[in-house]
Amino acid sequence: MHSKFLFISLATLALYILTLCTVTYVGVYLSYIAIPIIIIFGVLALMTKPKNGTLEAIIQATNNEMKELNSSINNLNEKAYINQLKKDSSTNEREQIRNLEYEIKLRKIYLKKAEPNSERWKLLSSEIQNLTSDKKALKNVIQEMDIKCEADYYSNKGKG
Repeated sequence: MHSKFLFISLATLALYILTLCTVTYVGVYLSYIAIPIIIIFGVLALMTKPKNGTLEAIIQATNNEMKELNSSINNLNEKAYINQLKKDSSTNEREQIRNLEYEIKLRKIYLKKAEPNSERWKLLSSEIQNLTSDKKALKNVIQEMDIKCEADYYSNKGKG
């Protein structure tokens, strides 16, 4: 605000002096308008003048905050990129897990309809256990792939 007030005051003063020097007749209305503007905005500029070092401290603090914000945004972008790499690398496995979950749900529905401890009930229970263990194995594979993606990213980052 200080710089705006100072600019208005000095610009009005410069135009007023230029007008007085170049025009043979200056009406009183120019003085009635220009002089109060010069005085009011000059006083406002003096009142809002920053203390010594305050402006530099504000600028430095702002720069530090902007650097921190930029760093945070870069970290978020990096994490998003790594997550996309992980997702892309394990698309097939994730699809297989979804299919297994569907099969498990289907078998559980059949299991509810089967007679307890019947041959069909035992077979369905066994299939559910096998599908569940396959699902766990795929999740472990995905975790390993995620770790590998992250390690590859950071090792390539160090090279680049």
